[in-house]
Amino acid sequence: MRYPGFADSIRRSKSTSPHRLEQLERRDLLSVSDSLRITEMMYQPAPLAGSGFVADDFEYIELMNVGPAPINLSGVQFAAGVTFSFTNSQVTVLGPGERALVVNSVAGFQTRYGGGFRIAGEYGGQLSNSQEQVLLLDALGNIVLDFNYADHWHSASNGDGFSLVVLDAHSPSYAWGLPETWRGGLLEGGSPGTAEPTLQPGDIVINEILAHTDEVAGDMLELYNRTNRGINISGWWLSDKGSELNRYRVSDGKFVPAGGYLVFNQDQHFGDANDPNAIIEFGFSELGEEVHIASWDSTGTTAQYLFSQEFGASDRERTLGRHVRSDGSIVFVETAVATMGGPNSLPSVGPIVISEIMYNRPDTSTAGEFIELHNISDVDVPLFLPSRPASRWEIQDALEFAFPANITLEAGGYLLIVASNGAAFRAQYNVPANVQVFGPYGGSLSDFGEGITLTRPGDREVTGFIPDYVTDFVAYDDVAPWPTSANDGGYSLMRIDDRAFGNDVVNWKASDQIGGTPGRSNTAVIQPGDTSGDGRVDITDLNNVRNGFRSEGPSVVGDTNQDGRVDIQDLNAVRNYFGADANHAPAIAPLVASTAGQRRVTVGLEAQSFWPTRDYVADMLATIRAERTPLKKAKALAWDEALLQVL
Repeated sequence: MRYPGFADSIRRSKSTSPHRLEQLERRDLLSVSDSLRITEMMYQPAPLAGSGFVADDFEYIELMNVGPAPINLSGVQFAAGVTFSFTNSQVTVLGPGERALVVNSVAGFQTRYGGGFRIAGEYGGQLSNSQEQVLLLDALGNIVLDFNYADHWHSASNGDGFSLVVLDAHSPSYAWGLPETWRGGLLEGGSPGTAEPTLQPGDIVINEILAHTDEVAGDMLELYNRTNRGINISGWWLSDKGSELNRYRVSDGKFVPAGGYLVFNQDQHFGDANDPNAIIEFGFSELGEEVHIASWDSTGTTAQYLFSQEFGASDRERTLGRHVRSDGSIVFVETAVATMGGPNSLPSVGPIVISEIMYNRPDTSTAGEFIELHNISDVDVPLFLPSRPASRWEIQDALEFAFPANITLEAGGYLLIVASNGAAFRAQYNVPANVQVFGPYGGSLSDFGEGITLTRPGDREVTGFIPDYVTDFVAYDDVAPWPTSANDGGYSLMRIDDRAFGNDVVNWKASDQIGGTPGRSNTAVIQPGDTSGDGRVDITDLNNVRNGFRSEGPSVVGDTNQDGRVDIQDLNAVRNYFGADANHAPAIAPLVASTAGQRRVTVGLEAQSFWPTRDYVADMLATIRAERTPLKKAKALAWDEALLQVL
């Protein structure tokens, strides 16, 4: 079809002859009508603060050759909406798949988008912000496209900085006047001169979820745009079921700002029976499930973008959120406070945390394994549900351990779960008397790393089920960047800051001393040679070393360096620190002889403490003679020989 009056205007033109018309009609470039299409329109741009340009200066129209051969644009013109002729313009030929732009202001366009674009030139007039006819003619006046667009088609394109984009550029030309041929552009600012980029995985993420609430708004879901451009999610879908993604359709005009957030709730969105977009109403399970956001292609059968998030059980009015760890990995955990519509808070920590882990002793025994818990709060914490005492805290995943009934961890206190007999462990590690020790637990901690979960019980559901809420979780490893000296070196894993997030390698180190500091602060230094745990090195410790001398095993009394045996090294530890104080005492002074033949040590400001005299050895020799069994005599004689070496 030729636009009325166009041929007459050609005949009246002095520069156009009948011979020229015949040339035009014979050209194979008359495929313009079949191949040239408008593929994107920015008719109501957002302003650019500080640019010196008004919003309309950023308008543009994108055209594309969708045919198989080059097309000549000479004579092609916009005749309605805006005016522009491609004759003698900066772009007169378009190859297959190539795109060109006509803009309102070249200077304005380049201020926002930069250079390097194929800009044919500036058009006359402006695109209407409401509705308007757009007419594109070929060199003979044939209508290439003739359509009217309207601002109510896709509201994100109506002043929020998103363009109109054609879904299928190979549609018949009459379809350009139908709203379903177009959609709001994906990215804020549009994609002039190029096909719309594909979103990368993780550009839009599920950032925070409220799944357990009694508030009127109901469950809530927050999306976060990790890119530096707004993303239009009109027509996307939300669902809590992976096999049924089309449950709630995001209404037109919804977009997530660059680096920003968008919140949906159950009462007004995905659970609202009166919302036509809620195809299947849903809410989230407080016991944990999954949530998905999806965008379909033009066929509605293939997901162009899909992001899914699993989450576990959550306590009442506590949100779960996305947290980026020091190595860049992501965990979805309970947050310290709800921050719907803004950046997530740090993860919730406490009131009880996993503060120390001994998972791999050098003696291959599991008896020295332990997990230390620390109450970082200023109140006592019952390790059971007061309303239902039978519901108790547990250690899960790495091993299964439920705390005994009616156990409370005092404010600031420590607690140990051990693999061996509790009493034997207490003696081996000199655990302070006020620290509760529970064991043995079933199983063992993996030498190759695994997850340890501390859970607290929730209220009973109407079904009778009692959920477990994660209070703390640590997934340790035996390889770098985790401290490798804790793997078969006799050192424990220590949490650096008990009040910081625990499931992050950056918050863990190897203990400063073999055996760790079970039942004590991770900053504490256990006095070498103190076998009794009373804070001093004295005659009690010497006797402990004597009684355990030449013994081997994970729980022998007198093993000062936790190497699984009592020998000359342990005796030297007692000798070198004899009389020392456990609270960071100064170094021991050298042993000196006295006129009485005694050897004594002076320790900082400590009072003088006497090292055993040879009379002490004589007393022990008498004890040796009294021994009746050869084994006990051999051990005692070995002890005496070692003692004489350090006298």
